[in-house]
Amino acid sequence: MLTLASIHDPTLQETLQTRVDDNLRKTLQAFIEDCDDSNEQFEHYSFVCNFLFSVSRPEATTSLHCYHITRLPDIFGHACIRHVQSLCLLNACFVELPPSMLSMNLSFLDISGNKYIRKLPEDLQKWHNMRHLDIDDCSRLQASNIVPLSRLPSLCILRFQNTCFWIALQGANTDVRAPNRMVITHFLSDPTICAIREHYDSNHNEHLRQLDDSKHSSE
Repeated sequence: MLTLASIHDPTLQETLQTRVDDNLRKTLQAFIEDCDDSNEQFEHYSFVCNFLFSVSRPEATTSLHCYHITRLPDIFGHACIRHVQSLCLLNACFVELPPSMLSMNLSFLDISGNKYIRKLPEDLQKWHNMRHLDIDDCSRLQASNIVPLSRLPSLCILRFQNTCFWIALQGANTDVRAPNRMVITHFLSDPTICAIREHYDSNHNEHLRQLDDSKHSSE
């Protein structure tokens, strides 16, 4: 049975005692214990260790990485983690991001490979420094929840392969009256989006140019 006491690294133990308050310690311990099997517990334990490592060096570590996690604790509102600017949660299985994550000063968020997440937080404009967002392969993310990405004032790079946008762009039909294509037309014309890092073939690029031309011709 893994617990906070199972963490033998002296730096992480010191962080637990000096930088983490009692309520957060209880939350982290409950997160480790709240598991269905040993594999999930190891994932939760690894997340807590990564979290503590980031907290232990706020002046040098501005990123937090975790892989294959099935749930996230609602701990991101704590002051000890607000220095984190880059959050990488690859191939996770959680269905939504905790609301406290909006209090973070994130400039980079990668949740690619999550085939369970269905929506993003509503108040996305709170991420006013978000520049790079990766939602590749978030296949259940609904178009109605991706449109609010235009509220991110600093967004420069968006990756969205194998989402509802990507599926719509793959179609040969250029009729922008289809619901997804109307969303794409609105979203891609947003002036805050200055780069889309995907490897489209010539047909996809041509389709994007047609959407952009139609926008400029209407102005």
